[in-house]
Amino acid sequence: MINKKIDLAIYTDNNYSAGAYDSSLAQVEVTVERVIGNSSYTAITKTYDAKQLKQYATEKNAVADLVNIQGVKDDKEVLIIIYNVTYNTKGSKFTIQGKEVIGRGEPQKRINVVI
Repeated sequence: MINKKIDLAIYTDNNYSAGAYDSSLAQVEVTVERVIGNSSYTAITKTYDAKQLKQYATEKNAVADLVNIQGVKDDKEVLIIIYNVTYNTKGSKFTIQGKEVIGRGEPQKRINVVI
């Protein structure tokens, strides 16, 4: 068994400085699923506080978080990282979901969550 590391980077690649975005927020939720064969379970779920879009940094100054998943059976188990970015503008919400897989033989992977 090994430990697998997920290097999360949360940032924007858009310019949200215009006043039109002042009432727009984004919240990020990341879930790590452990999958063995046909069964899976949630290893961890992390929710990052909602912030105004213009408060998110660019990639150079991204919010960084290192998630360590211990005791992974690398020959039998994969990790699925599911991230949801929920946008909220004056109570109107929509969510964009992304997924990444950390497969066998990958001890660490960077996941970019772009706002």
